[in-house]
Amino acid sequence: MNDLIYTRHAETRAQQRGIHRRDIDLIQVYGTPVDVDTWLMRKRDVAREIANRKREIQLLERLKNRKVVIRDKCVVTAYPSRPSDQKRALRRGRQKGYL
Repeated sequence: MNDLIYTRHAETRAQQRGIHRRDIDLIQVYGTPVDVDTWLMRKRDVAREIANRKREIQLLERLKNRKVVIRDKCVVTAYPSRPSDQKRALRRGRQKGYL
């Protein structure tokens, strides 16, 4: 995420405690700032982010097998797509070099 510089002490302690660099990035993004230079990942923060991901998963499930056609920044149509339509659209996309 960002270019943090880790002191030798920080690297040693993080390794001992099983905290990876990507974990620190996540804590900065989703945690609660408690000071100018301190973040805390609370249970509430974790629950909020898990709920957000669950809503996103539900939305993706609802949009499964839907097709939208957009031309010149204008939505022309949107509809549920049958397997035969999907197969044909994917074949045409490969032929045109999109896939």
